[in-house]
Amino acid sequence: MQSTQTKIERFLQGDNSVMEDLLSLFRDKVWYYLKAKIPYDDVEDLFHDVVIAGFNGLPRLQEPDKLLPWMLAITRRKIQEYYKKRDVATTSYSEEQQEPTYHPKKNLSQEKSIKLNKIHGCINQLREPFREVAILHFILGMPYPEVALMMGCNDNTAKSRINRAKVMIFKCSGGK
Repeated sequence: MQSTQTKIERFLQGDNSVMEDLLSLFRDKVWYYLKAKIPYDDVEDLFHDVVIAGFNGLPRLQEPDKLLPWMLAITRRKIQEYYKKRDVATTSYSEEQQEPTYHPKKNLSQEKSIKLNKIHGCINQLREPFREVAILHFILGMPYPEVALMMGCNDNTAKSRINRAKVMIFKCSGGK
């Protein structure tokens, strides 16, 4: 199995056969991050913009093992550009403006599905820094260091925000 660095080097030398391998390293997380932030109808277009920007910028990637956080940082900038073009602040999110981005699996029990929908609603009600870390950590499964890198803060700040978001979600969902 080739390292990420080897794949990037091959791609930069013109070997397009590794493109799918590189894409598989970040595709799902970038897609779900976009779904969590913008209306679903625009996700595919913005995803393509992110991928193009990412592949065009690969020569500037200094640490190939940080490809995923780097791509998520590009995604974050593209989301900001998306809302800036539409004269909408990136923090003005409401469920009325956007359909839910995480849908519990249909084979879950009715009770679990209701709980997951409630938790999803609670995440969407969080203020911006807490909503973003909740999406990155709880939905996308990113570890603390990657969340910190994405948020532009240190690990302890990321841990603190994640824990505060967890407490807010717990209280919002009816936990005692």
